[in-house]
Amino acid sequence: MNLSQEACLIYMLIPSEERDIYVVGVCFLKKDNIFITGYAKLPKGITASQLYGGEVVIGVIVNRYSGEIQDIECSFVTDTAKKYAKELLIGRNLNDIREIVSDIEDNYFGMAKKSFIAVLINCYERYKIIVKKVKKKS
Repeated sequence: MNLSQEACLIYMLIPSEERDIYVVGVCFLKKDNIFITGYAKLPKGITASQLYGGEVVIGVIVNRYSGEIQDIECSFVTDTAKKYAKELLIGRNLNDIREIVSDIEDNYFGMAKKSFIAVLINCYERYKIIVKKVKKKS
C-alpha cells in the first residue's frame, strides 16, 4: 500500500420492508479524496424502490480540493444503469453540478431520473459543506 493512501471501510445499511440489506466493502483512498453518500426517494412502483426501501443511494469518492469525481457506486438495479452512472460521472467535477444535471436531463430516461438528479445535488451540497470546513482549518 502506498503511504499516500488510507484504508476506508464502507458500510451502508439499506432498509427495506422485508429485510435490511448491508453493503460492506473496503477501499483505499488517497488522503486528498473523501467519500460522500447521498440519498433520495425513488418513485413508487419501480423495482429499485421495492428492493431498496424507496431510496436510491450513491457513494462518491471525490478529490476534496478539486471536486473531481474519482469513483461512484449506486443502488440502481441493473448493471447497465450502474455502468451508465459511472461513465457519466467519473472524471467530472462535482462543482459543475449544473452541467452534470443538464446531461442527465438530456440523456437519462430511466424512471429514477428525478431521484438520480436529487441524489447528486445532495452529494454536491454535502461536498460544499466539507470544502468550507477544509478552508476554515487552513
